[in-house]
Amino acid sequence: MKKYLLMTAGAFILFGLFVLAETASEKIDGLKKKRAEAAMQLYNRRIKIIEDDPKLKEIHDKIMSLHKELALRLENDREVIELSTRIRDIDAEVEKLSDQAKKEEKKDDKKEEGNKDKDKKD
Repeated sequence: MKKYLLMTAGAFILFGLFVLAETASEKIDGLKKKRAEAAMQLYNRRIKIIEDDPKLKEIHDKIMSLHKELALRLENDREVIELSTRIRDIDAEVEKLSDQAKKEEKKDDKKEEGNKDKDKKD
């Protein structure tokens, strides 16, 4: 009898550990979420510091102006224009294929649900 009780208690403990244990992917997802939140807080803090300090705001405005000038000059290069266009075309194709794959996946899921319902009726 003691042996049976110990085995039952052990089974419940192991079951509890498996249920409560967090999988690696769940832990990674949680860490990614925490990282994204911390990154957003860091971004917001930097923005606030720049807004509150007139000297930093002036430096930031100069940087943004120089960045805009640089971008305009770079975008006038024919090869840069061609490469940018190629990248946009590839991105559009990837988006199109991703949407198509999602639709196919949904269609497959609906078929599986229909088969399950059919099996239950039989």
